[in-house]
Order: sequence, then C-alpha cells, then structure tokens
Amino acid sequence: MCSSGFQLIPCADEKAMSRTAGAMVLDVLREKPNALFVLPTGATPERLYAWLAHERTRRPELFAGIRVAQLDEWIGGGSGGSGSCLRYLREKVLTPLDISPDRFFGFDPDTLDPDADCRRMEGILAREAPIDLCVLGLGLSGHVGFNEPGCDAAAGPHVAVLAPETLRHPMAAGADPARLRGVTLGLRDILSARRILFLVAGDGKEEVFRRCVRGAISTACPASLLRRHRAVDVLYDASRLRP
Repeated sequence: MCSSGFQLIPCADEKAMSRTAGAMVLDVLREKPNALFVLPTGATPERLYAWLAHERTRRPELFAGIRVAQLDEWIGGGSGGSGSCLRYLREKVLTPLDISPDRFFGFDPDTLDPDADCRRMEGILAREAPIDLCVLGLGLSGHVGFNEPGCDAAAGPHVAVLAPETLRHPMAAGADPARLRGVTLGLRDILSARRILFLVAGDGKEEVFRRCVRGAISTACPASLLRRHRAVDVLYDASRLRP
C-alpha cells in the first residue's frame, strides 16, 4: 500500500472496489500483524468485509492480531435494533474475523452518558495509537463518521447532532429522529491515521463526491478535509460516479 497524498483510484464497479480495498487491508496486515483499523458500517464497506471474511478462511494467520476500533454509533436507537453499528460490526467483522473482545474498541449504544463514553474512547485511542488504517465511506451530507457539516475539525470523539440526510439513513429506520444522535471519532482522530482508505459508492452521491474532490476544503463538506492528509486512497465506483 503506497498511497501518497489524495489519490483517486477508479474501480469498474463496487465488487472491484471491494477487492482492491481488501488487497490494501491485507498489505497493511502483512506489514504490521497487530495493526489498528478504524472501521465504519453501512452498505458501502459490506462487500469489503465479506471479502475479508472469505480471505480469513484461507489465511487465518494474517488476521490473528488485527485490532479494530469503531468509527461511530447511533445513540437513542437501542443496541437491540437493526440499526446498531455495534451489532453490524459483530455480524460482519468481529465474528467472521474471530476478533476477540480485547482486540475490539467500541462505543456503547446503550450508554446513558454519551459524553463520558466519548472520553472513554479518547483514552482508548491514546493507549492503542497509532491508527494504522482508517476506512471511511462518504455520507450524503458530506460527512465522514458522524462528523457533519459545520463540525469542529479539531474535535476528538464527541456527540454529534445529525444532519437531516443522515437521519434518513436506512440504519436509522424506526428510530425517533428527535431522540437520535450519534457518537463518533472526530476529524482529529481520522486525520491522525497513518493511512486512510476512502470508499465511495452508492446512489445520490455524485454531487457530494464532486464537492469532496473539487470543492473548497471546509467543514461545510467534512470529507473535503481528507485532501489535507498525506496518504489517502480514494476508491470509487466509476460505473456510477465521476470526480
């Protein structure tokens, strides 16, 4: 994995994007078997996780030391619901890759004190640093994690007020929008990662992708701040998107 700067990598489709991303993940693990990954949820990385799960059946030794930190979580929806990021990661990543509890660092979706939970995550990141690879998707509002437009670019883990586009996400279905919030690693945490793997696919993202790649670097489009990072691979579905 040899990204330098903000590198745009067109992929034929989502399947090809996921294979390319998977190969990059394996490169990191070969270089550092106990690498710390920050991982998101949602439809975009799902093929990547399935690819990694298949690879683990072939080469389990590559995954024996991997550590995973959770990018973000919904608060106010309840961990028993289908929208819990923790539940998603358990089903798609933690169980298939056999990641033991001591190698996973996540938010508590049932917390009654989300600010305290964010402080806990901040302490964990300080202890486990550095983040070797942060995997991200692009939200319809231009967010990465729950770093929404107008967020504080210097913030670490924090409680986020969610944008209207985010509240319409399928993972939020059935939750009361008035109660639903997010907790997330901040842009400070994301930009501290040694490398970033930015996956862009899905419907309705043409305009926000162009803003991210070509527009002003500003928290009005939080993903645009990734262009300031020294090593970002931007894998995108070229059958549906143009930068």
